[in-house]
Amino acid sequence: ISNGRGEYFHIDITVLTDDYLDEISALISDAISEKKFISGNELIEAISIKHPYIIENNSTISELGLRNAIGYKLKTKFSFEGNIISKLDEHFSMMDVFAEFCKKRSSFTLDELRVLKQEISPIIYFEAVYENSLRISQTNFVSKEQAMFDTTATDLAIDRFCTGEYISIKKIDQFGSFPDAGFQWNCYLLEHYAAMYSPNYKLIHCTFNEMSCVGAIVKKTSYIETFDDLIIDALANSYIELDKESALQFLCDEGYLARRRYSGIEEVLIKANELRNQKGN
Repeated sequence: ISNGRGEYFHIDITVLTDDYLDEISALISDAISEKKFISGNELIEAISIKHPYIIENNSTISELGLRNAIGYKLKTKFSFEGNIISKLDEHFSMMDVFAEFCKKRSSFTLDELRVLKQEISPIIYFEAVYENSLRISQTNFVSKEQAMFDTTATDLAIDRFCTGEYISIKKIDQFGSFPDAGFQWNCYLLEHYAAMYSPNYKLIHCTFNEMSCVGAIVKKTSYIETFDDLIIDALANSYIELDKESALQFLCDEGYLARRRYSGIEEVLIKANELRNQKGN
């Protein structure tokens, strides 16, 4: 069983008697009845409060190790998906937890998502958040039911900026021509609109970010389908030297990347150079 940090132990060194496992199962069942799941962190905290002797009798292993051992012992009674424990037939994932969090709230903040992240996950699952809520600013989210987009007028407003195949989200920073959407227009609302609501545009990016909007709004008729397609085209049509440092700086400056780091940059540069040569730039 993994104890973290590349350490492992044999299950036989744990002290998890049938009585202990019954007590732990009761804690899990109570939590599932209340909110469909319990995180591993919450379970260990509940055990330490209600049955501290279980922690004391397994003091030679870490909290992670104990969670993993419990998962092994109770795998026929509950579903253990990462750090989430749920009913055996439900297989509740961390993505599901973030989705449920959003569905149950008319509004919430980025700080609340960060608290949830600290409890269950190393990251915020923004894909689930954007699927089940509407981001209206850097720090605020509301329920999907509050979305009131005039898609025809909004796409026409984007058309005024996007005269080619695509435009960086960063380049749309004036919203006077955008129709009323119930909330003040900003890059986060625009990002969400392009990702989920626009009939004529799509969002192509690496990922949603906590503190920035990066990527491009791309016409759905465009040949550009992936983020690699996007940055290859952007680099090929730029006037920079196609070396790693210059390319990463350009992609950050133009708003395609949040940081000067991209794992596939070498391959992207080869293709960008080929495309530039084909175009005779």
